[in-house]
Amino acid sequence: MNARRRSLQRLFISLLALVALNIAAQYFFYRLDLTAEKRYTLTSATIEDLKKLDDNVYIKCYLKGEFPGGFRQLQRSTKEMLDAFVGVAGKKIKYDFINPSEGNATQKEELRKQLEKKGINPINLNLQGEDNYKEQIIYPWCVISYKDMEYPVFLLNQQLGKSSSEQLNNSEALLEFNLIQGIHRLTNNKNRKKIAISEGNGEMSDPQMYDFIQTLSLDYDVARANINQLLFIPDKVDALVIPKPTKPLSEQTKFKIDQYIMHGGKVLWLIDQLDGDVDSLRTRNEYIAPDYALNLDDQLFSYGVRVNRALLQDKLCAPIPMVTGYDQASNPRTSFFPWMYFPVIMPDGTHPIVKNMDAILTLFPNFIDTVGGKGILKTVLLHSSPASRAVFSPAFVSLRTLKMQPQASYFTNPNRAVAVLLEGSFTSLYESRLAPETMGLLDSMNIKFVPKSMPNKMIVVADGDIVKNPVNKKGVNYPCGYYPFTKTTFANKTFLLNCVQYLTEGDGVIAARSKEIKLRILDREKVRNEKNFWIWMNLAVPIALLLLVGFVITVWRERRYK
Repeated sequence: MNARRRSLQRLFISLLALVALNIAAQYFFYRLDLTAEKRYTLTSATIEDLKKLDDNVYIKCYLKGEFPGGFRQLQRSTKEMLDAFVGVAGKKIKYDFINPSEGNATQKEELRKQLEKKGINPINLNLQGEDNYKEQIIYPWCVISYKDMEYPVFLLNQQLGKSSSEQLNNSEALLEFNLIQGIHRLTNNKNRKKIAISEGNGEMSDPQMYDFIQTLSLDYDVARANINQLLFIPDKVDALVIPKPTKPLSEQTKFKIDQYIMHGGKVLWLIDQLDGDVDSLRTRNEYIAPDYALNLDDQLFSYGVRVNRALLQDKLCAPIPMVTGYDQASNPRTSFFPWMYFPVIMPDGTHPIVKNMDAILTLFPNFIDTVGGKGILKTVLLHSSPASRAVFSPAFVSLRTLKMQPQASYFTNPNRAVAVLLEGSFTSLYESRLAPETMGLLDSMNIKFVPKSMPNKMIVVADGDIVKNPVNKKGVNYPCGYYPFTKTTFANKTFLLNCVQYLTEGDGVIAARSKEIKLRILDREKVRNEKNFWIWMNLAVPIALLLLVGFVITVWRERRYK
């Protein structure tokens, strides 16, 4: 009786502890991440953003239904990520998975129209069955709602040249970034950073940057600023974008930019040294690319880079159409030829700005050398392929190169830097050479001259056209990075937005982009050869273990109660 009473007491205590543990789990979230890449561990910036939520965030995820294996994994990973968010933010994060294929034809059509109005479009999957192909429509989207605002998040990270398994794997790696960026965008409207886009020195016009400016305006307060007319660039400007100036900058303008940097301002330089213009080839088949003579060499050199007066050619490039003949009705026949002056850059860096990013299109880019700049950390964000070369000024551009077979011996400038991130304490160009005109300007600016900045950062891109969006004859603006000849949209806008975000927020939300999930794929050949062995192993080993445990227990009982 005493033994039975003790057993009942132990059972009661165990049940009581189990109930208490479940109650505690409702209020405390903890997960032990044993993965090598810490795939289930949220970044500190994500945790901080979730803890600061002052109202409920609702997330509708349309990734629900009968999917092939890769999308089932993406669906499962999305739910796990949202559960992790709930574990930090508690009841302020609410989510639901919706199947767009449920309901009758009218309901599905109504939902499709609603999603289309929000800019949410499905993707079509062609699945190979045993006897035929099957088409399936999937919505890899989430819609995040906060107060009276909504933000759609595309969960599938599509990349040129990547297999479907690699794309899905990278999509899992970017889940945290994509979701927390949407939440951050909606919940930080009150503390918007201020971005100035320079003008007055032949920079790009608003229509040429319409898509970039409109997208940037979703997260920042954006305004054009004529630096020539300003006394100085105010400190309240968090970042300055200089988009492809085509006229020389005066010493006064350079001095204003220099002191803005010395006082902690961030700059995104989009620079072209030579005037490469495909429109010029429409009137003549060849020309020499003129030098813009921007008067920026000494200033950029003092910060640690040199943008060379050379056009970059690359075998990995976008094609352009060329008339190859005429039909019987005198209509021109066109064919596409690779145009090596339009390099397609495949980002392969590990920095959060470019991690897991799709291809980027450049138009007549230059290339960058890292020079001087003692104590400046220089990180190459974009570079050409191993099959690239530089055509130095005077650069002769001719359509005749389309008909030539490029020789491997010509491409002797591999992996040339096109975009470089500079971080550290920058030295002023005017530290030891204040000219009379800048001395007078300093008095009127009523600010203190700073010869060396505190730790700061800037990004230099040797292609001003990277920000340009095509505009058709009717004045319709295409997306930034859209290439009308092939109807392909490259990741130019994503790259530029990441640059601005890194400059203004540092290792904040963008730090989640650096997360990496290793793709561990089974060796199919080995699986096929060892299939029968592992089938019998899975059948025999559990049974053998059960028999062994039973035998051990029987022997133990006989010895104890003999």
